[in-house]
Formats: sequence, C-alpha cells, structure tokens
Amino acid sequence: MTAPSLSAIRELIRTLHGCGSRHVEMIEVRVPAKGRPLWSGPVHVFELDGWLAGTRCYAWARQPGKRGPRNIAVVLHKGRVGSPRAAVLHDLGRG
Repeated sequence: MTAPSLSAIRELIRTLHGCGSRHVEMIEVRVPAKGRPLWSGPVHVFELDGWLAGTRCYAWARQPGKRGPRNIAVVLHKGRVGSPRAAVLHDLGRG
C-alpha cells in the first residue's frame, strides 16, 4: 500500500473532525501477536487546531480491505488511546 501524503491526512482530519492540524512527528509502531507481526508501520502524530474535545490524533495507512473503504486510519488521542501504539491497537479492536 502506498503511504498517504500528509496533505491527504490533514484533509481527512478536517473532514472527520472539522478542524485544522499540524504534523508533529512520525513514529514506527510494531504490534506483535503470537511471535508474528500483527501490524507494523509508521504512525503520524498531529496536533489539532480548534478542536475542543482534544488536542492530538494519530493517523496511518491501513491494510487494503480492512475496516471499511478508507485506507487511512485516524484515531483521536483520548481515553485509553494515549499513544500511537494504543491508537493502532484500538483500531484493530485490541485496545
């Protein structure tokens, strides 16, 4: 799968949450399961501008065909989701 551009991710954040965003960093995340990689790849961290319920979100390219038609996952930093790895686990239904 081709990695989404930062501008495509920012546009999706604006569409989903109605706010602007600023890219902060990219972190490599690996989620093992039974000795094999369940998920592995870069997760982008964004600061949200003008979103009252939070200040940060995480975004990455999904595997094709996983969890609907969107190929970009965007998970808000809130509740039990406090890190890029926790966001991926949440999206995989394991967190």
